[in-house]
Amino acid sequence: MLGIIRTGNVVVIVPSGAFEHKMSAEMEAKIFDYISRGVVNFLLDLAKVKGILSRGVHSLIELHARAREKGGTVKLCGLQRDVKFVLEFAKLGEIFEIFEDQKKALASFGITDGPRPYRGGKKV
Repeated sequence: MLGIIRTGNVVVIVPSGAFEHKMSAEMEAKIFDYISRGVVNFLLDLAKVKGILSRGVHSLIELHARAREKGGTVKLCGLQRDVKFVLEFAKLGEIFEIFEDQKKALASFGITDGPRPYRGGKKV
């Protein structure tokens, strides 16, 4: 399941559950749609993601590449222990900016009014 919130020029995506094939495909479709409409900055709040499979890692790399080619970025926050381990093992900390929480990550985009509360399933 994906929660999606638009905050300024950033789309915050809050997936929950296991980051596997189905979630990867859904997230890619949503982000690619936003990119096609000119939105290129994304924050993935992974606080509710309990595990990530290789397909999820591949998806993160693909999303990052697409956003960058359009002049944007994908940043991550809220990594749980298991997810953090996998991303560190894959050396994705060299590709992504990773933040402790939404507030700090949004501040890196210049958004200082704080994150909006997550409403499960809320789509923008």
